[in-house]
Amino acid sequence: MAPILEEFKTRRLVMRKVSEAMIPGLVELYHLHAWELMKKRMLPACFEKALEAGLVGHGSRGPSDAGSLIGPDNVREWIALCNEYWDSEDRYTWGMALRKNREKPVGVLQFAAEDHDEKGKITRGGFSFWLGTQARRQGLMSEALQGAMKILHRHGVRTADIAILPDDRACLRLARRLGFRKTPIESGSHLELMNVVVYSRKLALGRE
Repeated sequence: MAPILEEFKTRRLVMRKVSEAMIPGLVELYHLHAWELMKKRMLPACFEKALEAGLVGHGSRGPSDAGSLIGPDNVREWIALCNEYWDSEDRYTWGMALRKNREKPVGVLQFAAEDHDEKGKITRGGFSFWLGTQARRQGLMSEALQGAMKILHRHGVRTADIAILPDDRACLRLARRLGFRKTPIESGSHLELMNVVVYSRKLALGRE
C-alpha cells in the first residue's frame, strides 16, 4: 500500500505534511492569537499532571498530542518531532492552508495511531487539531477532517477518535455533526487523567 499522502486537497484547503517552510506562518499564527493564553487553555492542571507522570510530551512515546506543546519558540523542534513520528508511521501532522493562499497556514490537523493490525498498519487513531481564530466558523476544520478520513480509510483505518475538553462546545458540535459519538474512557487511562471526553466513529467510504 502507498504511504499516507503528504499533500492532499479539499474544496478550499491544501493539506501538507508540516515542514520548516511553514515556520514563519505558524509563528505568526501563534503571536497573533495569544500563545500564552492558548497554552493555559490547552495545558490545564490535569494535563500538567500527565506531563509530570511522563504520559505525554515531547520526551515520551506515550499518547501525547504533539500539537498541544507547540509555541512560537519551539516550532522548528516541533516540526522535527512531527516528521520523526511521520516516518515511523505512528502519527501524521498536516498544516492547513487555503488553496488561494497555500503558503500561509491557518491551522494544523494531526492523526495519531492507537491500534494496529497484525501487519503493523494503523486500524484506529485519534485526531487533534488547532485552527487560527480568523479561520473559524467557516466549516474549514469539518472539511479538513472529512478529507483526512477518506484518505485514512483507504489506508486501513477503521475507527477515528477525538478527545475533547468537556466545555469546548464548538468542537463537540463539530464531532457530532461529522457522525462521532461519545464513547466510554478506560478507567485509569491518560485520557481520564486529562479530563476529556472521547467521541468516536467508524470510517466508511462514501460517508465522510
